[in-house]
Amino acid sequence: MVFTASDERDEGRWIAAEIEHQHGNGTSYNQMAVFYRTNAQSRMLEDMLLRAGVPYRLVGGTRFFDRAEIRDVMAYLNLVVNPANDVAAQRVINVPKRGIGNTTIEHIRTVAAGNRCTFLQAAELCMLDEGIRPNTRKAIAEFVGIIHEAQQYSGDLRKVIEMIVDKAGIIEFYRNNPSEDSQSRIENIQEFFGVVDEYRETHEDADALFEAPKVGEDQSAETPPVRVFEADSLSDFVEWVTLRTDMDTMAEDGAAVTLMTIHSAKGLEFDCVFVAGLEESIFPHSNSSFDPQGLEEERRLAYVAITRARKRLYLTAALTRRIFGQTNANLVSRFIGEIPNELRKSIGVGSSGFSGSGWEKRGSRRGIAGSGTEAGGGRVFGQSSASNAKRDARSASAGKKPAAAMSFAVNDTVDHKVFGRGTVVKVDGDTLHVKFARNNQTKKLLKDYAPIVKIS
Repeated sequence: MVFTASDERDEGRWIAAEIEHQHGNGTSYNQMAVFYRTNAQSRMLEDMLLRAGVPYRLVGGTRFFDRAEIRDVMAYLNLVVNPANDVAAQRVINVPKRGIGNTTIEHIRTVAAGNRCTFLQAAELCMLDEGIRPNTRKAIAEFVGIIHEAQQYSGDLRKVIEMIVDKAGIIEFYRNNPSEDSQSRIENIQEFFGVVDEYRETHEDADALFEAPKVGEDQSAETPPVRVFEADSLSDFVEWVTLRTDMDTMAEDGAAVTLMTIHSAKGLEFDCVFVAGLEESIFPHSNSSFDPQGLEEERRLAYVAITRARKRLYLTAALTRRIFGQTNANLVSRFIGEIPNELRKSIGVGSSGFSGSGWEKRGSRRGIAGSGTEAGGGRVFGQSSASNAKRDARSASAGKKPAAAMSFAVNDTVDHKVFGRGTVVKVDGDTLHVKFARNNQTKKLLKDYAPIVKIS
């Protein structure tokens, strides 16, 4: 089956929904896999699987927000937001390498303990310590200056974060010190900028998502104020990323969908295989599109991916894709066109009732919650749906309240955008254990971000 999505989020949601559909029909998570051409593509797929409560494991790679270069960027942002974050300061004081060794870092820790101050404040004191070599003191001053200057930045969030990353010299370091994975690390940081864009689009119009309680309204313990993240607030963005990376949906019994690059898939087979991102410049990769030898290698990779499926094969493409921090409109991959018509069934472009929760909203795009059926009845692709999103969210609030504004108890009835009606069987802090009637399965969901509402 070939599914053409409106964008990469639509693609990810459709894959997650189809995985749940096949799982409900008896296919084990262990017998399903999602392949992609580049590691940067995994970020959106991970995101959509997490939101849908689908357990997954990465093979031959690290989860996007756990990758070293992303943790480094986040450490800088955390330190700018909170200069007292000693863990973040110690992580990046010598990232990229600027000549501050472990001995100096230990000395700064000692100064901090002796003066009962933060690591960053101790670093400032050490800038004047003549017992430290001049070059090292200069490097410390450079690091401290980066943080202090970044604290003065304001305005467009993406520009602020790009300035911090640029001032820190992280991308420049990878470019000037090429290695086997330096290009991949640069692409991951560029993909992180895409995360920033999504955050801003998601939170730029909070009124379309929730009706925040007005001053003076009676607010009982059952309906605490909604947590509203501001679109251009660096501190809110850092908190938002921290919350989403805290989500853990791995199944207790270890059953999980496999995510991996096609290069890692050689020799493996699964009952159900999804190959994502089949577009020109993605697969085949832009580096190989005009090189006959490279293109043939890409074609061989496509053959490897396709032949990993024992029973079901899904090939997906997106009309527009944000990757490496940029949005591009690519043609569907030539490899799909090389499959005989009689051997493939094509569906798309995706549009359905899964308009998303506050965490899902991205600009004027709508999502998919289908299960391999022809999508229809939604908006025309490319047509703005911002006004529709406002109307839908407000009309829905008449009978239902968003999860972020509710407290939950065992036996509460809830409604999930993908899984449908369910019952809360356990409440563990912000994590809900919900048993859904459609497939009789229990899912762990983070209430502040899952597309779930409590039935009034």
